Amino acid sequence: MSTLNVISGQFGLLIHNLVKGNLNRAAKLSIYALENAGKYGLNICMQDIIEELANEQALKSGIVNSPSIFPGIGTVVSFFLLGTENFLILEQGVKLSLVLLLMNGLRNGDDNLEEEVIRILGEAYELLDKTDKADVATITEQYVTRVLPPQYLSKGFNRLLSKIFPTRNRILKLLPVFGIFYAAFEGYAMTVKVGQVALKRMKRGL
Repeated sequence: MSTLNVISGQFGLLIHNLVKGNLNRAAKLSIYALENAGKYGLNICMQDIIEELANEQALKSGIVNSPSIFPGIGTVVSFFLLGTENFLILEQGVKLSLVLLLMNGLRNGDDNLEEEVIRILGEAYELLDKTDKADVATITEQYVTRVLPPQYLSKGFNRLLSKIFPTRNRILKLLPVFGIFYAAFEGYAMTVKVGQVALKRMKRGL
């Protein structure tokens, strides 16, 4: 079994654990949001949840990248924390996807809940488009390809890494002061994108 297959399997397990770990929190958020749906409408409540979690992620990303304010050692620390920031964005995407899916009628225990979360993330990270029929295993493999060091992967690594996280983006995050705001913006934008993809998939009937 190749290293990529092994790590892809571990990533699938990670998503499973993120879904499991965020399900109770997502359920509470969905119940809270649905309480206002009768007054403001379901669509507005979903948009409010997307905005709330996006702002929350912007704060997290800014805090994680805050060492970059100190040139030198702070830049080095921020470089090594890029992986942590990416993980937090991924986790927030999982939580937001769960909230929206639960608000849309899926229930804890539904067989396709976890698969829908992965497909939402796959489309949001542009690992597939809305017409792709890629299975969950393919999506997880595509995502994993961009987080492994290049010595572990095929020559396609750099191409995927540049597509999903362009070098310019990684460099901008390391700039003193500006990097904090850029990281916050990217965390916000990616979370909003996950939410918008989820809404579009719901309109298409998942």
